[in-house]
Amino acid sequence: MSALETRPSKDRTGGRTPGAPFAGSTLGTLAVALVVLALASPAVAGTGAVRALHEYTMRTWRQLQGLPQSSITALAQDAHGFLWVGTQKGLARFDGVRFHIFTHDSIPALADNWITALVSRPQLGEVWIGTLSGLCVYHEGVFIRVDLGGERRTSIRDLAELPDGRMLAGTLEGPFVVTGRRGAQIDSLRGEPVTASLVVDRRIWIAGRKLIELDQTLLAKRSLELPDARRGGWIDGLAYDGKRLWLATDHGLLRLQSPQLEPSPWARLASTPVRAVCHDRHGALWVATETDLIRVRPDAEPEYFVDPDVPRQVRRLLEDREGNVWAGSIGFGLARFSLGRLVSYGPGQGLRRAATWSVAPGRDGLWLGTMDGVAYLRAEQVKVVLPVERLPHPRIWSLYDDGRTLWIGTRAGLARYDVASNTLGLVPTAIRGLAVYDILPQSPGALLLATSGGLLRYEPATRTTARVAGAPEEPSFAILDEQGTTYVGTVNGLIAITAAGLNRVGNLGSRTINTLMRARDGSLLVGSEDAGFFREHAGHWAHFDRARGLPVDTVYALVSDGREGVFVVHHQGAYRLDLGDLAAAAADPHRTLAPEILLDSNPERGAESAECCTGIGRHAGLLHSGALWLTGWGGLLRVGLAPPAQPVPWPKPVIERVLVAGKWLEEPVGPVSVPASARDVTVEFTSPVLAHPAAVRFRYRVEPRDTEWRLIDPTAARSARFTDLSPGLHVLKVETLGPGRDTPLAETELRLQIQPRFRETIWFYACVTAIAALVLLGVHKTRVHTLKARQRDLESTVRERTQELHRANEALRDMAVTDVLTGLHNRRFLDQQIAADVAYLERLRLAEPNRDLVLGFLVVDIDDFKSVNDRHGHAVGDIALTAFADCLRRRVRRGDYVIRWGGEEFLVLARGLRRSDLPTLAQQLLEGVRGGVVDTPAGPLRLTCSVGFAGHPSLPEGVGGTWEDTVFLADAALYEAKRAGRDRWASYHLRGVPDVSPANPKDRLQTAIAAADLVLGDAPHAS
Repeated sequence: MSALETRPSKDRTGGRTPGAPFAGSTLGTLAVALVVLALASPAVAGTGAVRALHEYTMRTWRQLQGLPQSSITALAQDAHGFLWVGTQKGLARFDGVRFHIFTHDSIPALADNWITALVSRPQLGEVWIGTLSGLCVYHEGVFIRVDLGGERRTSIRDLAELPDGRMLAGTLEGPFVVTGRRGAQIDSLRGEPVTASLVVDRRIWIAGRKLIELDQTLLAKRSLELPDARRGGWIDGLAYDGKRLWLATDHGLLRLQSPQLEPSPWARLASTPVRAVCHDRHGALWVATETDLIRVRPDAEPEYFVDPDVPRQVRRLLEDREGNVWAGSIGFGLARFSLGRLVSYGPGQGLRRAATWSVAPGRDGLWLGTMDGVAYLRAEQVKVVLPVERLPHPRIWSLYDDGRTLWIGTRAGLARYDVASNTLGLVPTAIRGLAVYDILPQSPGALLLATSGGLLRYEPATRTTARVAGAPEEPSFAILDEQGTTYVGTVNGLIAITAAGLNRVGNLGSRTINTLMRARDGSLLVGSEDAGFFREHAGHWAHFDRARGLPVDTVYALVSDGREGVFVVHHQGAYRLDLGDLAAAAADPHRTLAPEILLDSNPERGAESAECCTGIGRHAGLLHSGALWLTGWGGLLRVGLAPPAQPVPWPKPVIERVLVAGKWLEEPVGPVSVPASARDVTVEFTSPVLAHPAAVRFRYRVEPRDTEWRLIDPTAARSARFTDLSPGLHVLKVETLGPGRDTPLAETELRLQIQPRFRETIWFYACVTAIAALVLLGVHKTRVHTLKARQRDLESTVRERTQELHRANEALRDMAVTDVLTGLHNRRFLDQQIAADVAYLERLRLAEPNRDLVLGFLVVDIDDFKSVNDRHGHAVGDIALTAFADCLRRRVRRGDYVIRWGGEEFLVLARGLRRSDLPTLAQQLLEGVRGGVVDTPAGPLRLTCSVGFAGHPSLPEGVGGTWEDTVFLADAALYEAKRAGRDRWASYHLRGVPDVSPANPKDRLQTAIAAADLVLGDAPHAS
């Protein structure tokens, strides 16, 4: 999910020169303040100005995320707030977190899995479903087939609710009207195809080859043909903007300009096939063509979404009650466009390349260190002030504006930029070549620099540099300068420098320290690379990591929220911690923290998502103009601190289904009877919040058994399991809580009637009483023994089930990242691991710049493996694959890993290897495979393989190649090894990378490969 890019508008900066970013600073400051204030408050339905297009955040779902299929054919929202999604392979109901799937196999009343139309009737709690083979309605957990008469199945094209409460079903044979659960064709319109319909202000419109308005008796009131040049086309959708009717046709966007249809006033939309159209609460028209998604505001030109991730071939558009716009596409899944707290500034707002490494306050805006160079953000536009070509290095780690000079810390030295004269200069040679991670002013007029060569002090007046007394020559990343003590975060832990000398803070060990902060409560907070963060107060240290409630163990930056909290920035997002909660958890080692998730690149955790975060320390994030600003791969991110817009009224929790005696009951109404033989009950519940499901928290309890509420984490499964419930009536109460609130926003309940076992009935106790009268002492002892035995059984059952659940969870985690046949890791493991490996490599390369350490990607392919399958069968082929995988696994170093890349192709990833050692490793793999024999039922097999490899980074410094580029080069080299005769290795030595548009990165690599030197490892000599 990403904040969307839009096509840039014309420059309205008033002709400011690149060297004068502060011109008109008073007006600029006022403009920024007004914009931030306006965007910090969530829009209210029907009020306020239309938000800028780049402020929409998009998230997509496909089959991998739970949809039955990635081709969306219908959308609707029901009375509860659920989003119903029709696909070509089934129906799904979405609550913002998970999809509940319905198919013909499990729901016979659902005539076909190809869903063609959906419409909700909130006042009746119904959802009507049209399919290729008929019509049905969903009501209170039950699907009911609708009889349309006749033996032939009817293919539904569109659905609408009529003003009198009946339903209108459009088909290619003409419209049907449905009363109750039976339908009949409208005789006067028999044979008139209907592919779209709309009922608004008691006016009824149907459309197919032409537009027809019906009166209340469903007779044609008027009929409008498409314009001459467009006759014969189809009308795919209708929308009404309060003034006029818009038509989506396969000949372009039309409008009803009484008394006739005419093309839209925008030439491109008037001539491009339009597949869907929708009107939102802000007065804007959303239009979908085969290739584009467009928003048209009143009295404005169309705005095109140009983010390449925006789905194409959109066929359905819907605005839900929360103000989100949903787009269903053919083949590209479901997309949600929402206005939240997150806004991204990247391409479309003045940058060419989005990646941003550092941010710092300026006089009337913000300085940005980006892949384009040093830029300045003011009045919602980013302007590049210093192109990257003028800087010592394209990666800008730190920025500091002292009011006259902007100090720029790069990966290869420090630069100073005089804003008034627009001149750039470099600092003395002593700092050149060093990465400058942090810049901190120190009285009088000096600068403390945390660099890859240690802590330095720079005197701008004399332009001299000296190492701070006692500071070691090791990479340093963060500085905190206080009276009498300077704290330095380094690659080997935390250092405290005083007049008495240097002291390593032993509580932190040798962990890499990224950021330091003195909190408002006086505590010292220390963020590490991979061990969470540490808190010191009055000499007492406390350690917090994932085991104590943190989302991840990485901390890039710590930012005060200006009140009683701290923002924690990491490689996947940001969250807020309350200082009081931190203090309480520091005093109680068993207490876990409760972070408020603001941003998370993992959308499954429910928060807003973006390509975050980059940079480290104070330069990776700051609090400015009432918002949190973060650097990211997708540009500069602004996170509004106002709580996310919440539905009003808040959706009532819904009991989705109940598992009793191995059978699921969908949306149970009334008490659920639980037989005496089934005391285990599982209840799944939810509250459909589509924009920000992470804002929903649940708590539940069973009365009268429970006296305390059980709280469910926003990212946990929305379900509850109860075992061995006592007989009688139990009431499960479920409540939803808002962010930071303990008072319920909405609640629901489910009654469970537990049937008693015989020993729990009055007859059983009567028998026991009679026997007790005869042998009171014996019965007493027997009863005590029975109760103790039951307690032991229950405790044993709980332990066993807990252990089984733990083993099952571990197995599921392993299965998700493991290839079943070979036991190797799979691509999903690489997707999860590669970011950490790349970050680890960057640290190694900074610490040891002369060794040319790389991530080695070796693509290994078994030679002529198809012949093994063809001659001996797939069973022997599987044995050969397993043996081959074992051979590779034995020949890689500890810490490296082998991935089954696909079929007979494997990927070996060697971490922290010198580039010059890659041929040796490739040769070892060849010889290891060549020298082995695979024992199979068909006899011994000898295998050979070919290897293509490349080291990451594979492209020259500053070009910005990714690890995917490196795999691409390795794969290309493998192809050459195969072509050269197999049983050998190959690699490309790139002479350079041509300057080709970033929109065609693979073309750039192909051109580079064509000019590269191919190196081949010798094949073995024939014996």
